[in-house]
Amino acid sequence: MQLSKYAKVIVQNGIAVQSGDLVKVNFNLEHMPLVREVTKEAYLSGASYVKLDLRDPEVELVRARYICSLYMHHYPDSLVQTEWAELEAGYSTVSITAPSFAKLESNLLRKKSCQAYRS
Repeated sequence: MQLSKYAKVIVQNGIAVQSGDLVKVNFNLEHMPLVREVTKEAYLSGASYVKLDLRDPEVELVRARYICSLYMHHYPDSLVQTEWAELEAGYSTVSITAPSFAKLESNLLRKKSCQAYRS
């Protein structure tokens, strides 16, 4: 019951979905019950399409730990084009995530960043 109320607040007040709107939801798998409610509320509010984009904190941790410093600041052009197309299409984006950097050594990202600039 609480998730349903929270989803209504997100959809009706947070992104104010109107008939025909496009909605994108970034989320972690652990938040799937809320994502389902947000999706339902978006369609009940008239959304024409709800796109789901799964994010995994463990995968982000792997990327941060093991990416070659040469690519630390690289973002693929194809993803930039996709994000731009969604922006131009008028997608409203909701992010339901909770980063878990507790397992990450406190200065790992700073070290990687410094390595990239020294190269």
